[in-house]
Amino acid sequence: MSNKSEHELQTAGHLRRTIAEKRVAWTVDARLRDADTLPKYKRGGQVPPGQPGNATATVNVAELVHEQPPTNPFLRVRCVELNLLSREEQGTTGSSPTTPISNSGDAR
Repeated sequence: MSNKSEHELQTAGHLRRTIAEKRVAWTVDARLRDADTLPKYKRGGQVPPGQPGNATATVNVAELVHEQPPTNPFLRVRCVELNLLSREEQGTTGSSPTTPISNSGDAR
C-alpha cells in the first residue's frame, strides 16, 4: 500500500469511476485519458517577483476610512460604532426617506 490516502484521486479514470459510483452530476475533462494523472492546479494569487510569499502589507484601516468614508449609510454607522469615524462624519441621521403617498392614500 502506498503512502497516499486511499481516498485521494490520482488518475482521471479513478475520478470518473468515483463520479459514476456516487452518481454526481459532474464530468471529467474529455481530453484526459483514464491513465492520465489528474492535474494539480496552484491555488491563490501570484506572488510579485522579489517578494516572499508570506509577506503582508500593513494597512491603517482607520486612516483609510477617514480619507475615503464609505457611502453606504449602514457601513458609516458601523464605522462610527468602531470609532473609525466621528459622529459628525457619520452624515445624516435618522431613517430612510418616507414613501410618497398619493391623494388617494395609496403608497406609490
